Amino acid sequence: MSARATGGIDTQDWNEQTIEELEDGRKTTRVTAASRLTGDIQGESRVEFLLAYAGDDYCSFVGIERVNGSIAGHQGTFLLQEHGTFESGAIRLSWFVVPGSGSGGLSGLKGEGGYVWQGEHGVSAAYTLDYDLSA
Repeated sequence: MSARATGGIDTQDWNEQTIEELEDGRKTTRVTAASRLTGDIQGESRVEFLLAYAGDDYCSFVGIERVNGSIAGHQGTFLLQEHGTFESGAIRLSWFVVPGSGSGGLSGLKGEGGYVWQGEHGVSAAYTLDYDLSA
């Protein structure tokens, strides 16, 4: 059974620490953050990102996010592998469910999706996850 989950992801905490910074504005940082998911996915998440800044207006990032919550009434946890960019004030993030990472009622979860954040609504973005729970 394939389905699409939609809703909001709200960043609750953001802790960014510089790993290395160069004089020309390039730098690498590590972020730990916490979020709340609402809508078709109900739950909390923790993520760790590595960011590579090419200046003030562009960075590329990768991350792993652990979600503890429910999808379509199925309770459990799963991991999302993420990658994206921050450019001209917008975040474009893509994610997929790490194969075999689902537990409990989300065991066997597969899927992919993401979100685009333009900054209009503070720290909230509308997400999608096209998923399959038939495993």
